[in-house]
Amino acid sequence: MAASALEHLERETLAEQAVRSLKRFIVAEALQAGAQLPSERELSETLGISRNVVREALRTLVAEGYVSKEAGRGVFVRRFDPQQIESELYAGLGDQQQERNLRELRAALEIGAMPFVVRRVSADELARLRQIVAGMSELFQAGKPLTALDREFHQTLIAAARNPELDALRRNIVRSLRLRAFDGPGARQSARSRDENTLRTAEQLLKALESRDVEGAERAMRAHLFFDLPPAQARLFLFVDDGDIASMHGLTRSVRQAAKHYGNPVLMPEQPWEGEAIMPSATVLFDEDRQEFRLWYAGYRYLSSLDEQYSLCYATSVDGVHWRRPALGLVEFDGSTQNNLLIPWGDPRRHDTTSATIFYDPSAEDASRRYIMVYFCSGLYPLGLGLAFSSDGLRWQPHPDNPLDSGGQEPIGDVLYAMLEPRGKRMAAYYRVRQRVRPRRTLARAESQDMLHWSGHRVILEADEHDPPDAEMLGLTPFRYGDMILGFLWVSTENGRKVEVQLASSRDGATWQRVGDRRPFLTRGAAGAFDENSVSRVTVPVVMGDELWFYYEGRGDARRRGIGLATVKMDRFISLDAGEAEGELLTRPLTITDQTKLLINAVANPGGYVLAEVLDQEGRPIAGFTREDAILFQDSAVFHPFAWAGQSDLSALAGQVVQIRFILRKARLYAFRLCRPDAAMSDLVAGIC
Repeated sequence: MAASALEHLERETLAEQAVRSLKRFIVAEALQAGAQLPSERELSETLGISRNVVREALRTLVAEGYVSKEAGRGVFVRRFDPQQIESELYAGLGDQQQERNLRELRAALEIGAMPFVVRRVSADELARLRQIVAGMSELFQAGKPLTALDREFHQTLIAAARNPELDALRRNIVRSLRLRAFDGPGARQSARSRDENTLRTAEQLLKALESRDVEGAERAMRAHLFFDLPPAQARLFLFVDDGDIASMHGLTRSVRQAAKHYGNPVLMPEQPWEGEAIMPSATVLFDEDRQEFRLWYAGYRYLSSLDEQYSLCYATSVDGVHWRRPALGLVEFDGSTQNNLLIPWGDPRRHDTTSATIFYDPSAEDASRRYIMVYFCSGLYPLGLGLAFSSDGLRWQPHPDNPLDSGGQEPIGDVLYAMLEPRGKRMAAYYRVRQRVRPRRTLARAESQDMLHWSGHRVILEADEHDPPDAEMLGLTPFRYGDMILGFLWVSTENGRKVEVQLASSRDGATWQRVGDRRPFLTRGAAGAFDENSVSRVTVPVVMGDELWFYYEGRGDARRRGIGLATVKMDRFISLDAGEAEGELLTRPLTITDQTKLLINAVANPGGYVLAEVLDQEGRPIAGFTREDAILFQDSAVFHPFAWAGQSDLSALAGQVVQIRFILRKARLYAFRLCRPDAAMSDLVAGIC
């Protein structure tokens, strides 16, 4: 490489960083022409820089025409083009770890302040909080943002703690967040959902304060800050790992394999625009209004080892088994638009669409972005992660800068599925590292808070000494499951000729573990079946009653592939099994809140049973909740309300820290939930998929 090809790297100065922070502040606060900026002293203290650096930054903003400086009065915003300032901000977007750290610090402060607020809040402050919440409700109904009232809500709450130092520290953190944080256009699509959460959890907070309920206030504040589950959502405890288990003996962990539909395959390539193979995207939606399933799938045409083409197609079904290809009239193929094509292959104006994940937000402020698609851009170069938007899921507008990311040292390959991670307020992409970069196929992850700028590319799953020598990781379908993230992991052997699906799990999206001793969850079909050689490209499950439905790509011969349907009972991925002798499981300590109903997902074989007893913090059985008081469970149920003689739930233990000991004989335990006594079915399945 010629030395002249190397460019000298320059570190961004403090003044340049301050300019970008001030631009973010102007946009985030929606400052209009004539609005006054904070004083030089305030900016210096908040940004942690000298006044000389602040003055240099302000001179730059004056020169660029964003502000004007008036002697003796201060600095004022001038009329500017919002699109121009946004584009400048995106071009210079830096590391987002600092913002995440500040948000976590703010959450720790505000959640930790709740015991003081509950004890010290006055009648006048409660009255003001009621007025604020009522105002939020009116604004929400009118479709207006809640930002200003939410800010006052938090200020009033923290003031009620009667701790000036705490209040001052929180104000500094919030001010720093406003100066540093900026949500790009990709984040705006969920503003309505955020406002709905803000209103709902503010109502829960107010109710907890009125009843002097510390636990309820802490839980509602966690949900208010998007750091925990919504208050009505049941707490779900799975046994795919040991995260919720303090100890266990006499039990074995087993993988419960998914059941394939007897009518498989449910869809095979039939039309010329589908090529010789079809494969599902990550997304199947059940439309409640239309009462139909909606499937986005890819058609595939093989031209050579260096030239493969993909189309994006669309199908609907009233029962999830029998599918129709609607004549959409959107794309011309061989002189006709009477087809179900959404995006054709080989279009010289855009990339082919591979491995798509589609997100639907019916309350999106921008109707043209109710549907968002994250996918792998193939065909044209460069390759990488693409983004597209649609108002109806049929007419797609690709982002003009596609591909938005190529993966750097871990380059993105042709398998890429994405998911929203609500707790981190971010999008995560899980992808196969491009071949020839690593000796074997490997899976990596990247994340983004605006879907435009991606970072944190790192390998998360690769074959190791516990896998067969020729095993490779072909892909991962991630999906949310309560507090956890589960994944359908496609594992291949024989150089990709044999593929089956295993399970993986994660508590944070970044660190993954293999589940169930790597035994298959979805197996290959019998000889002669359409999926006898390979099962892969599994969709995110769809909740149907007490079952999870998901679709997958099956392959029999070398290239012909179709789509099959498989199902599993809710939560029944992994079971803890007991035989003739009793086995026991002790949970980690947990706090009994207003979610006092204990539901178990279990199966008892003939002569078998499941018992539960509750222990105090010293490990002693609590009177009324011992195994002698427990009412035997000797059936099969997904949501069985467990009870004790004279105790229908755990209400008598509200506010206490306890452990639950499950005792099994000739039975399987899959999961348990804690929910409110009046919980609806929607509360039990909220946060799944």
